[in-house]
Amino acid sequence: MDASQYKDYVLSLLFIRYISDKYADVPYAPITVPKGASFADMVALKGTPDIGDQINKKIIAPLAAANQQLSQADFPDFNEASKLGDGKEKVEKLTNLIAIF
Repeated sequence: MDASQYKDYVLSLLFIRYISDKYADVPYAPITVPKGASFADMVALKGTPDIGDQINKKIIAPLAAANQQLSQADFPDFNEASKLGDGKEKVEKLTNLIAIF
């Protein structure tokens, strides 16, 4: 994966980590973090065989749906085999990337 593509994944994880730490369970926050869509919920997905698909469905989709200023198109596809590999390779890459944060 090219460094310019890799940064999209890193910055997305950094954003999710930041908003989870700052705004989860905060009433009237500028960004809503729905239950089940926080960075801690993403950490719970580490090592699962369908981690990329679950990040898209359980983390990114609810965040985008709960916040008008966000769109699922603003985030990279965490299930894209052409960039992240397939099967075990993708699971290891995403698990290691999440572990960094």
